[in-house]
This record gives sequence, structure tokens and C-alpha cells, in this order.
Amino acid sequence: MNVYRRISETIKTRSKGSRLVNHALETGLSNEEILRDSLREILPSKYGVAKGKIVNASGAMSRQCDIILYDVLNCPNIFVDSNKNQILPIEGVYAIIEVKTQLTHAKLAESFENICSSKNLARPLNVSTNDHVKIIPPLGYVIAYNDKRSLESIYDDYVKLNEDYHPKLRSLSFDKKSPAFKGQKSRGFVIDDVLVVDKGEVFYMYDGIPVMIPTGRDSLASFITTLIMHLDEMRLPVVYLISYLGGTFFKKDRKTKIGSKFIRI
Repeated sequence: MNVYRRISETIKTRSKGSRLVNHALETGLSNEEILRDSLREILPSKYGVAKGKIVNASGAMSRQCDIILYDVLNCPNIFVDSNKNQILPIEGVYAIIEVKTQLTHAKLAESFENICSSKNLARPLNVSTNDHVKIIPPLGYVIAYNDKRSLESIYDDYVKLNEDYHPKLRSLSFDKKSPAFKGQKSRGFVIDDVLVVDKGEVFYMYDGIPVMIPTGRDSLASFITTLIMHLDEMRLPVVYLISYLGGTFFKKDRKTKIGSKFIRI
């Protein structure tokens, strides 16, 4: 058994244990924590794993994110509450992950809203170390433990929802230096990968073509491998906290000391 398959089996075993709690909310929160803890164990220490919200220097803020992967060495924690929710600057964020215990059309649409709220904060900055590929973070993923639908139905739902949303930026594409650049589709997409454990993945290729892969029991291992590959190809810019200190959050005419938007988590 390869190392990533072993890790994915451990995650699935932990998730099955969380289902002993017969309460949907508690199970969902437990599954999120299981994935956060597992990613902390898997990823190098330079990658932080958090939950909370993302903000830009203009004061715009994302919705609540289940998992935020960020540059722990250079990314300041602007705010942390008693439940360990964090507010992190967009420049220091690699990716966000939505975690769903049971995926449905409504839950997938909710994930689109949440991920879109984060992607719309970003500037069009290519951070890829690969000359032939453009990567504009944050990447957006959905991990679901279950979905009663077939992978074909999930694929159709995923493609339709991507057509309904219009993100300002596309995270993954070919660069002009790539021979494949001229053949890629111009349409953007919000979610870069939807994984359903033990079923498979649906995602867009760099050329903008949606694909469906029934990876079965290797689905988590496949996802983790791809995630690490994407992380390794990104070099995030330095986060200048002074740009946030001089931003709208800290103006004296705010109703609260640091701004009502800033502290609502």
C-alpha cells in the first residue's frame, strides 16, 4: 500500500468513528476537524491549516471557510477567536477547501458561493514556478464524504454550476509560453476539484475542459497527491501587514475599535 493510500484509509477510518455521534451538525464539524488534523500531519510545516475567513487590504471579506491552507511562515494572523477561527490576508492563502459530509446539489451550490467569495478577493497574480502553467491562488476544492448520486450526475451538476458563476479570476490555466495555450477554453471556473470519497473526482483541466475520473477507493490518495503538486508549484508573495494597518479596517470613524466586519466570524 502506498503512503497516500495509507493516509486516505486513516482519514476514512477516523470519519467512520465520527458518525457514531448521531447528530448531523456534530458529525459535520468532526469531519472538518479530521481533515484539518490530517492535512497538518501530511503537509510540510510551512503550510498552515486553519478555519475562518479571508480578507484583503480594502476590507472585503470572504464567507466562512472550512479549511484554509496558508503560508504559515510569512502570513500574519490578523485575528483569532476563542474557537480558533482565524482571519488571514488573501496574499498568504494557497487554497480553501469546503468539507461536506453529504453532498447534494444545494450543498455544492453553497460551496460555489463560499469559494467564489474568497476567489473574488484575489489579484491576478501568477505565482506558478512552472513556466508553462499559470496558477492564481486561492485554489478552491470541495471534499465530500458521501453523495448518493452517480459520479455522472455530480459531473453534470458541477459543470452547470460553473456555467452559472463568473469568477473574476481563473486559478489554473496554461501560460502563453505553453504549446497548449492556443487550444484552451477561455471560460473560467470557480471550483478547481470536487472529490467524493471512494467514488471519484470531477475537475477542470488546465485547458478548461471538465473531466470525470472514477478513482474509487484511491480517490483521497489521488486528491492529496494533486494538492501537494499544486502547492509545490506556488510561491506566494510577501504579505505586507502595513497595507492592512493603513486600510479601511483601522480608520477611526469605524463604529468599533477594529471594524464590525473585522470581528464577525
